Amino acid sequence: MPCTHPILRPPRCSRAPQSHLPWYRGGVRGRRRLALRAAAALAAFASATVMPGRQVAGQEPRLDVREHTLPNGMQVLIVPRRGAPTFSAHLRFNVGSVDEASGQTGLAHFLEHLLFKGTRRIGTRDADAELLLLRESDALRGALQDERARPGGGDALRAADLQLRIDALEAQAKSLVAKNELWEIYRRNGAVRLNASTGRDSTQYVVSLPKNRLALWARLEADRMRDPVFREFYAERDVVLEERRQRVETRPEGRLYEALFATAFACLPYGHSIVGNEADVRAHTRAAANDFFRAHYGPNNAVLALVGDLDPEETFRVVAEHFASIPRRDPPAPAPPACAAEPAGERRATVPFAAQPRVLIAYRTPPYGHPDRPGLGVAAMLLGDGRTSRLQRNVVEGERIGFRATASLAPLRRGGLFVLDGSPRAPHTAADLEGTLLREVDRLSSEPVSEEELERVRAQLDGAAVRAMQSDGALASLLAGAQAQAGDWHYFLEARRLAKAVTAADLLRLARQYLTAANRTVVTLVPAGEAAARGAAGGRGPGAGEDRDDERR
Repeated sequence: MPCTHPILRPPRCSRAPQSHLPWYRGGVRGRRRLALRAAAALAAFASATVMPGRQVAGQEPRLDVREHTLPNGMQVLIVPRRGAPTFSAHLRFNVGSVDEASGQTGLAHFLEHLLFKGTRRIGTRDADAELLLLRESDALRGALQDERARPGGGDALRAADLQLRIDALEAQAKSLVAKNELWEIYRRNGAVRLNASTGRDSTQYVVSLPKNRLALWARLEADRMRDPVFREFYAERDVVLEERRQRVETRPEGRLYEALFATAFACLPYGHSIVGNEADVRAHTRAAANDFFRAHYGPNNAVLALVGDLDPEETFRVVAEHFASIPRRDPPAPAPPACAAEPAGERRATVPFAAQPRVLIAYRTPPYGHPDRPGLGVAAMLLGDGRTSRLQRNVVEGERIGFRATASLAPLRRGGLFVLDGSPRAPHTAADLEGTLLREVDRLSSEPVSEEELERVRAQLDGAAVRAMQSDGALASLLAGAQAQAGDWHYFLEARRLAKAVTAADLLRLARQYLTAANRTVVTLVPAGEAAARGAAGGRGPGAGEDRDDERR
């Protein structure tokens, strides 16, 4: 790469020594986890104190977090830690699928892909010529769309001519692309764990680098926050559609959780999938993506956490040098709920699929930062987290009704879900497993939890804290998540303290308040043939009649 490159200015443009760690090319073209799992993992970490150094489980934390806010509103958290000469960066934007308007589902996730395509300075051989071609192509696409919208589908010959001209412009623009240049710059400079992910509430970009590449990282990330170019747009749209087919439409877990969120949320805008509805994804345009970016990707809507072997003052100076000049862009106000409150009453949906039966039982919960969230996290751990949990001991190993059964908490910005997830063991059915899981939930609201069980959960919290500390990246994620969702990075420390103080009486109150039939959603995955037989019999089992409307939402 030449030393005249606008980002790799001398003396940092020479090839860096290769990292001794394998370069992990992360999931820009696919999620490594479904959003619910990601949120549950964050919730578990947020209930645990992260302790620096080699502190013993149970000790109180001593975190040296340097907190800054740039004039443009960007929040910066820096944690200096002695160790390997590396650092981890976690740049979180407070935008996810919850912020998408009707007809634009999947746009936040699509933007995550596009932001790896480069900028005016990265990923192109001639930025001015390329941008001119892209503008001409977009104008012709608009004309083609208008033509096809005319009565009878418009003039077929004119539509064909427009398409040929579009294809020619796209081919010329493609010839100017320096493909994967951003990835290659990172790789050549020793990056590991380069990745990105989109959730319902946030989008985050992460990477770990040698500490002497801090200025390079700042130049790269500030450049794509300031001036991205959405090149290869329509080819990448096809990639996203293929991702939807692979991770949602052809995977039982993807179909099941898509149905769960669609059924559980009637008021809050969490009902559509993160990857988006197919028709909406096909309709995305470069102009719409640019508008969405300008609305939500301002520095004042971002939290940056840097953790590693860094000098705090010099680190902040570098961050300010590159990010402070980016203009703030105030995001639009959140969309109001579709209704004042979620209608009471159990909701059901059935997902027919050629796979092992599976049951999800979910209860709506308050948002991240609510005083009841730590206690609900304890309830989820006690019920279904690990080999000593009630579901494992009673349902999987005791009665042997299921071969797997877990519980987790997914706290979101505007709400959340407490989820039980299980698969029946033959010859037991999904209905058998559902009944057993509900009996375990009922125990939480009728029987006080023993002190022994609470102590076991407290030990799990301490153990999770120690394990989380092994990674600079994990700590950066926790800090950025708490700062973004609760408005204060201290919350993830406070949440663990509150969780360890939860009593048996607290759990009884929480179970009786939230884990109720009126607040429950049940989604069942059944073999396709069984679902067809139910329909032919005219039964009103789960998923019949009105419940199918919930599934289609």
